Amino acid sequence: MAIPGKDNGFDVEGLAAVDGKLLLGLRGPVLRGWSCLLELRLEERKGELRLAPLDDSGQLYRKHFLPLAGLGVRDLHLDGDDLLLLAGPTMVLDGAVRVFRWVGARAALAGVTAGEGAALWWEGVAEHMVLPHGKGTDRAEALCRLPPHWAGPDAWLVLYDAPSAKRKPQPGLVYGDLMTR
Repeated sequence: MAIPGKDNGFDVEGLAAVDGKLLLGLRGPVLRGWSCLLELRLEERKGELRLAPLDDSGQLYRKHFLPLAGLGVRDLHLDGDDLLLLAGPTMVLDGAVRVFRWVGARAALAGVTAGEGAALWWEGVAEHMVLPHGKGTDRAEALCRLPPHWAGPDAWLVLYDAPSAKRKPQPGLVYGDLMTR
């Protein structure tokens, strides 16, 4: 696309599948402090993926705006009926990195009626955890659930872009952070 990426331009960084639809998390743009998720449905036609209507109204996508403290989405993960959102600065800047929890996201999304708004504004997204970050290092970029037999029933691994020296104690080894509820 011939539009800017990064630096608060159009930048997709998270993806979550929810009941046959996809949520795309946008690192940018962040608009007046509100972060955006795009909801869409895909179908295969002649060997290619195409947008499919979300509902009987024929709408092909929907924008969901969330209050993530002015941060952009870095990653998304469905956790039962909740959606975890890893969020950080839209640009390559040192700054707060947080995990937010949209409690009841699955039900909220399922409750949107056909043709209801191309853009929806949601409250009810709570800060779940503040993550460490460094100066020029340790920018959280990825979040994934760990198998229960590795670290317990509700453990998540956070991985970082530009890991600091303390995260790389030897060649070929990089530490992330273990997050629990």
